[in-house]
Amino acid sequence: MGMLQEGIAWLESQRKTHLTVPVIYRRGGNSAGVPATVGKTVFKVTDDYGRYQHIESRDYLITDFTWLNS
Repeated sequence: MGMLQEGIAWLESQRKTHLTVPVIYRRGGNSAGVPATVGKTVFKVTDDYGRYQHIESRDYLITDFTWLNS
């Protein structure tokens, strides 16, 4: 494994250890508590009338879906 791959693996382990929160993932009739990293992107735009619009998009990074197959 090269130096960059080792760095990526280390960063991923740090994200999983320090930047995740428990969330409930639901799909169909199944649900499970999984650790996820929550991210968001905020957009602020002006419409044709000069009004500001605030749009927020939220993302959940979940890396382990092995529980779905059980």
